[in-house]
Amino acid sequence: ELKIDPFTIVFYGQSLGSGPSTYLGKKYSVSGVIIHSGLMSAVRVLNPYLTRTPWYDVFPNIDNIKSCRSPVWVIHGYMDQIINIYHGIRLYKSAPKSISPWFVKDGDHNEIEMRFETEYFLRLKMVVFVR
Repeated sequence: ELKIDPFTIVFYGQSLGSGPSTYLGKKYSVSGVIIHSGLMSAVRVLNPYLTRTPWYDVFPNIDNIKSCRSPVWVIHGYMDQIINIYHGIRLYKSAPKSISPWFVKDGDHNEIEMRFETEYFLRLKMVVFVR
């Protein structure tokens, strides 16, 4: 067994990576969870207004995040044409310990950390969950 302080760990999930991050976030208490351009669920990418997650949905992130045991920070771009900003807003509102999100005005799906590099790292430093 590794003797690593869980409060030195941050789960960071971008896009599909939001699935494993929200799953681990409901199982373990760590310093924090960052969801970057995440999806509410795989099926909700096609129909974001579903009220229930179907049993066959492989990424039930909206359900997992409700049980997240750590602070959650959501990053999402308003111009995201792959996963609508609505997903980021709902994930933020569903997390029991959410930190003020960063919804990027001109941000798209895959380039927030590159186009907004300085602001990205400044914000990341502010929320890298120090206890």
